[in-house]
Amino acid sequence: MNAGVNFEPVGVKLFNTNPFAIAFKQSKPEGFVALGATDRLLRVTLDNTGLPSINPPANAGDPGNIVRIQLKDPQDIVLLDPNDTIGGKNPRGLVINSSDTRAYVMDFLSRDVAVVDISGDVPALYHTVTRMPSADLPAPATVEATVLRGKQLFNSAIGPVGAAANSQRPSGRMSDTGFRRGGDRERRARAARIAYARAQLVGGSRRSAGFRAQHPGGVWRRRAHPRHCRRRGGPGERA
Repeated sequence: MNAGVNFEPVGVKLFNTNPFAIAFKQSKPEGFVALGATDRLLRVTLDNTGLPSINPPANAGDPGNIVRIQLKDPQDIVLLDPNDTIGGKNPRGLVINSSDTRAYVMDFLSRDVAVVDISGDVPALYHTVTRMPSADLPAPATVEATVLRGKQLFNSAIGPVGAAANSQRPSGRMSDTGFRRGGDRERRARAARIAYARAQLVGGSRRSAGFRAQHPGGVWRRRAHPRHCRRRGGPGERA
């Protein structure tokens, strides 16, 4: 899904990261992929043999025809978003209505459903119409809000704006060069994982022996790194 993306210029280039769901129209060989870490829908087309393509550039001089749809409604999409906090986050589900005019996207971490207009014959005009809340978000400046922000950073392949040209929008500090070579993205992802693990353990006691920590919902074991945390005896994942 990223073949040819390297030919996109800085300011356009965006890696298509963590595909979670896919759905196709009934009336034409066109579909969409929910990109869980890029927070967008990616358009996919099928040729006469059923071979899929995102229509990427063939070379550095070819503009290609990759269509990525932001999960931001008309009021949000015009706002500056230096910290990558606006819009649908971590899309994981996708369905298309029977008339092939709307796509409904389940945004797991922003706790909403984005309604995307996919009608007409000009894919560049596809856009998010609105986002409908599916659950309450935590109050600002609470432990729950910190945990949710940690999850957003952990699952993001974009992140806040950086100083380098290749970390400006539509990219961020967790994409492009940083995504492919470690560096800034890895440092920020590591910091996010640590913040997330610490927030999860607030209110419990920690014992250094064996890297064990007691949480009201169960026992956490940490093996060398917070990303290896696993929980026993508690409820399942919740955004």
